[in-house]
Amino acid sequence: MAVPDLKRMSLTSTLEAGSSKMSTMARFHYGCDGKFEEDPGDLGSVAKVQVVRRDGRLTTTAPLLKAAFQVLFDTWPRTVSFDELLGEARALLGSPEEEADRAVLGGGLLNCHASNVVEVRATPARVGGLTERPTASGWVQAQIEDNATRLTNLRHESGGAGGFFRPLLLLLDGTRDRAELVEDLVRQVQRGELTIKDPEDRPLEDVEQILSLLEDTIETALHTAVRSSMIME
Repeated sequence: MAVPDLKRMSLTSTLEAGSSKMSTMARFHYGCDGKFEEDPGDLGSVAKVQVVRRDGRLTTTAPLLKAAFQVLFDTWPRTVSFDELLGEARALLGSPEEEADRAVLGGGLLNCHASNVVEVRATPARVGGLTERPTASGWVQAQIEDNATRLTNLRHESGGAGGFFRPLLLLLDGTRDRAELVEDLVRQVQRGELTIKDPEDRPLEDVEQILSLLEDTIETALHTAVRSSMIME
């Protein structure tokens, strides 16, 4: 009777299991609101870099994975499919398609998920980016109107929000551009409904100073709303 080659059988099983994992990872959509701990320099090098995200951390030397992280950072809060991520990472590196790339990226993302440095979703995150006339989540606006201490965003995450951020979110109904948002906030100050403070936390009364401060900070506030997943598609 022939003796089975247990080593070959074990290797075959391992390869089949790995292929199954890669196939599974290719079904999902990915996002990351983390960052490189330090400037990664040339993404195409094999220099070691660390990615940090909230309570997660991962070290990698793989150029494809580093490029994939750069894509995820740049597209947040939107998520990207596996194939989109692979294609954009390859384009960022300027590298030709390699058969092993899918396994490299799939295995890397699996490790990233285990290390809590990527968000893995079965469907795309339904969040919006920065537009000329942004629209805030109706759910977020309802919480503000209800005087909720913390706001739950479109990713079902909770966080605080203060200053003029809350009244700004209430104005984001898709009809106002930046100038109109600033004008409406100034009107709220003039009506005594809103207090705007300077960097030293002193209330401002001069309309020109209030207008100047809002014009200087409105874009940052809108970017914060986008990155906090409070803006609709």
